[in-house]
Amino acid sequence: MVVIALLLSIVGILEIWTINKELAYKQFIFLLFSLLFGYLVYRFFKLAYIRTLIFPFFISLIFLLILTHITGEGVNRWINLKFFNLQPSELIRVFLPFLFFYYEPSENFYKVSSIILILLVLVLFQPDLGFAIAIAFVSYIVYFYSNVNRNFLIFIAFSIIAIFSSFNILSFILSLFILITILYYMKSRWYWTLITMLTFLTIGIITPVIWYNVLKPYQRVRIIAFLNPEIYRQSEAYQVYQSQIAIGSGKFFGNGYGEGIQKKYGFLPEAHTDFIFASICEDFGFIGGFSVITLVFILILWCLSMLYRIEDLALKRFVLSITLFFVYSFIVNISVNFGLMPTKGYPLLFISYGGSHLIVDYISLFLLIWVKNKYLKT
Repeated sequence: MVVIALLLSIVGILEIWTINKELAYKQFIFLLFSLLFGYLVYRFFKLAYIRTLIFPFFISLIFLLILTHITGEGVNRWINLKFFNLQPSELIRVFLPFLFFYYEPSENFYKVSSIILILLVLVLFQPDLGFAIAIAFVSYIVYFYSNVNRNFLIFIAFSIIAIFSSFNILSFILSLFILITILYYMKSRWYWTLITMLTFLTIGIITPVIWYNVLKPYQRVRIIAFLNPEIYRQSEAYQVYQSQIAIGSGKFFGNGYGEGIQKKYGFLPEAHTDFIFASICEDFGFIGGFSVITLVFILILWCLSMLYRIEDLALKRFVLSITLFFVYSFIVNISVNFGLMPTKGYPLLFISYGGSHLIVDYISLFLLIWVKNKYLKT
């Protein structure tokens, strides 16, 4: 799988080269460090270390996430180390697998939930909604797998759904119908059904009322800016529109390496990070985009095959959480590039420019390889 990851990283570096040669050099250096750190983890890691590392790791994460607000400007996600901009939130992708290995969520529900909530709040206030959703997504699936009270999980999920669906009557009615169906087939106790239904209806009714009648226009703007700070740098649909043009212009075989018009003349924003997939499609067309998707898909299938073969439940949670971060990166980045999701910056694993996420990608991969070689030799 290291070969697949390297192929993806090389594609990323070659594409970044056509955008900014200096950034391509940096990404190559990041790749070398990523391989070094990944190998060191593979060579010296032991599951017994998690017991020793889990608490100091958590305290360090809190310190670093708070430090971004002291040293950062504007969107506080990075710490400038002169030679490297560290994004502390990326380290959560290593911490959460440790946390879920060490603690069984259903048996340590309040402790695990409190830790995750603290990290979630700190990430939200950077603000980084995309990564906060990633944390929530991974945690929710692991909770569900770990048999945390299903009624509670349904209550949380549909409370959130009620907020967003409440602005469209058809979406709200459809969500309500789905909720009723789920509660019926789950055979939930009457009090869980009542609480969940009343909460869903209450949130659905009061959310638009508060939004349009209680909050003043400047307060609504502040909330939108908090959730999506990028929206005020350019018009809301601009990024996705340009991404779709870039993907479409590539057609089947592409415009040729480095010949994409949208990228070459600066129409495609963040072409080296969030929209690098659109840049690849513009240069290499359907063939290039399909090849990238196929390589990532093979990597994810490999992770899922490992998950299926592992018998130890703690180790399953460990592998599952790493895999889910890979899946989230793949689905969200590709969907945003195609305009299937709202624009919310999230890098494409092993490909997008950036040191922190690339190093964590390879550390995560080598952790999975370590598990495979240690526990799945046959």
